[in-house]
Amino acid sequence: MNIGFIGLGTMGFPIASHLVRGGYSVGVWNRTSAKSKIWLEQQKLNFPASTSWIAQSPSELAHMCEIIFLCVGNDNDVSFITHKIVNSFHSSKIPALKTIVDHSTISADTTRLLAEKLAQQAIEFIDAPLSGGQIGAEQGAVTVMMGGNISAIKQIEPMIKCYAKAFEHMGAIGCGQLAKMVNQICVSGVLAGLSEGILFAQRAGLNVEQVFTLIQQGAAGSWQMQHRAHSIHNKEFTFGFAIDWMVKDLTICQNMANNLELQLPNLKYCLESYLKSQHAGNGRLDTSALYCQLKREQSKSHEPLI
Repeated sequence: MNIGFIGLGTMGFPIASHLVRGGYSVGVWNRTSAKSKIWLEQQKLNFPASTSWIAQSPSELAHMCEIIFLCVGNDNDVSFITHKIVNSFHSSKIPALKTIVDHSTISADTTRLLAEKLAQQAIEFIDAPLSGGQIGAEQGAVTVMMGGNISAIKQIEPMIKCYAKAFEHMGAIGCGQLAKMVNQICVSGVLAGLSEGILFAQRAGLNVEQVFTLIQQGAAGSWQMQHRAHSIHNKEFTFGFAIDWMVKDLTICQNMANNLELQLPNLKYCLESYLKSQHAGNGRLDTSALYCQLKREQSKSHEPLI
């Protein structure tokens, strides 16, 4: 079976490679064609028997692949690509496409609208946002939250297993995105607590590395503490999930919280802090740079962000 993959960014690049490793023939399309060429060269080097290829457009993939995976930036990106695919169906050639799996993080409302549009073409749409970051994608250990038709999800499970350590059907279309919002609210909250803990330890004169090596073994332990406490303490923020993307995700969360008439003060604080960092020109820093904004606000000298 041919599989299409659109979006070879931090997450998409390794995930598409895991599908090739799993024995699938993968056609890719990326807005920056140079990235597609780099990806294909890597597959030829690592998997010489692979029949993967570069598509010239999303439309080409729709006519050659039964399943297309998306891993792009935002609502507008997913909508643009989906419309390109649907418009291609007016050609004389009958498309092969049966299912689109969206690994992007977008709003549940956009997800539902796109699913309705695609259903008119007898195409299943599965919202399947990811958690695990760049490390999880590279190690083939992401977590996938899926919404949509359960029978369609069952068909793609063998592919999902190529790069996921855990995945669940969360309910109807849009429920995957809602679950991802829960994930992002929790992640930002953990980072806020970790940032405050590190700043407290530093000001109190403790050995920061010793403290966090120890408490990681107890109830305070978390993925963020394990992977980010050391780098935060050493002011290393040039990797991982960028602030720009967290602003996008938390804005989606805040909008949905407003729709649900919920007051979430921690979400509000984290979003405001990330917006300040973004406006200061630090949007490409890792989300653990939340610590820097907190430290700056505590400083009488208004020291630089990093």
